[in-house]
Amino acid sequence: MKITEDFIFFTGTQRQGSVMDAVYSKARGNYRVPNTLGAMRELHLLGFDITEMGLKKARCRQQSIDQKNIPYPKADARLRPYQQQDISFLMHKPNLANFSSMRTGKTPVMCQVLQFRNVRSVVVVPTSLTLNWVDEIHRWTNLKAETTGNLTPAKRAELYKRFRNGEFDVLVISRTLVRNDINLLLFLDIELMMIDEAHFLRNYKTKQSETMFRLGDTMAYRYVITGTPASNNNDDVYGLLKFLYPTKYPSYWQFVERYFKVIDGFFGKKIGDFKSPGRKKEFWETIEEISVQHKLHEVMKWLPKTQYQTIRLEMNKKQQKMYKDMLDLFMVQGTELSAPSVLAQLTRLRQITVAPEMLELDAPSVKEEFILEWLADNPDEQVLIFSNFSSYLKRLQQKIKGSRLIIGDTSQKERQDIVQAFQSGKSRIILANIVAAGEGLTLDRAGTVIFLDRAYNPNNNEQAEARIIATSEQSEVQKALIIDLVCKDSVDEKILKMVKQKKNITKIVNDYKSIQEFIL
Repeated sequence: MKITEDFIFFTGTQRQGSVMDAVYSKARGNYRVPNTLGAMRELHLLGFDITEMGLKKARCRQQSIDQKNIPYPKADARLRPYQQQDISFLMHKPNLANFSSMRTGKTPVMCQVLQFRNVRSVVVVPTSLTLNWVDEIHRWTNLKAETTGNLTPAKRAELYKRFRNGEFDVLVISRTLVRNDINLLLFLDIELMMIDEAHFLRNYKTKQSETMFRLGDTMAYRYVITGTPASNNNDDVYGLLKFLYPTKYPSYWQFVERYFKVIDGFFGKKIGDFKSPGRKKEFWETIEEISVQHKLHEVMKWLPKTQYQTIRLEMNKKQQKMYKDMLDLFMVQGTELSAPSVLAQLTRLRQITVAPEMLELDAPSVKEEFILEWLADNPDEQVLIFSNFSSYLKRLQQKIKGSRLIIGDTSQKERQDIVQAFQSGKSRIILANIVAAGEGLTLDRAGTVIFLDRAYNPNNNEQAEARIIATSEQSEVQKALIIDLVCKDSVDEKILKMVKQKKNITKIVNDYKSIQEFIL
């Protein structure tokens, strides 16, 4: 018998190999099973002398699990106790996962891991979260981070050169650009790779996932972050495990056939339940050993009643151009769109940051891209999406399957039906006008509220936020996250600042001669 870091190789009968669901190697002339405590227990039951190795494995595993109860001595004092313990666990091995639920504070923890590893690092994130990650790294560490943003290929090449020369510490990049620029990234001498919202790796055969595996193979440290590691079936975690431990998990079917029943059906193979209680125990022991996993209700006592998050987004070049035209010229060049007053100009600027298409302008919306990406990454979350602009919400509804719409034209009966479906969990997405949905509705099943923009009147914003407040002590309300989407270098930033100060924007804007003056 030979034991390596990844596998146990043993010589046995065909029956023993079958019982173990072992992989037979003709070249070696023996069987192979993963190096897990569960496999050692099974070998012991079959009569193999593995007691000493099993006890050593159990001790090592327990020492690893114990790290989850030890605060990291240099952790930021602003972090909660369980977050400081998470850092301790995530630092004790080079390849680990953060599987904690949404809103338990994964990002600050992972930023601190970047700080203490202190090596050239790349963080792969959804396109819409690149700026947010740069902001969070600067907030929680003394590292310097930069992002590819909307840079051209030539400008990105310059950025990569600066990164390789050590001019900054962390490169934040979207999944798409990793695939596009993989041949450049491979030569940057990166030592650490971290993937946020990593559950897309469940589709392990896609070009995007294959690119992540390829780049990850060159890393000394690998981390994945997701609150939904197995959103559909337990075998979804295979792609995550393959990224973290590529030599230990070389084959999807070998992984599946060890842990799950495989059923041959008319449409092909189907993955069933765990093969046995022993394999189920082995599977969850593995997940426990490689990850931290906090559920929201477990750490609820640490959380405020409502959490607020501002996510900065960078407009694409066409959207930026239209915004600048309206800001400088009171019109968009090449179109008939114009603004006759400062207040009208402000409205047009806000509409452009939300979605140029509502003004019949041909440019994509970075906020819409965020919404669609967020919904795909959080398939089980109930969410309210607010805006002042009903015309855009109507368009957005056509792009979000199963979403419901509450605007001024929505009848009282339809509102009641929408609320009932949402509160009972039968629907999960409501698109709502801030004023139209601001009174008389209880929507406290929402886990997240996203504002595409804010109302000028602070009372309207407060009323909209109040939709998620429980109306009775018996309500099964969850504590919600309120997200404000803000376009970088736009009126959004000024408006949100005034909203937080509870100022009536309409009254203030009329005192200015230009929006530039208002923004300053």
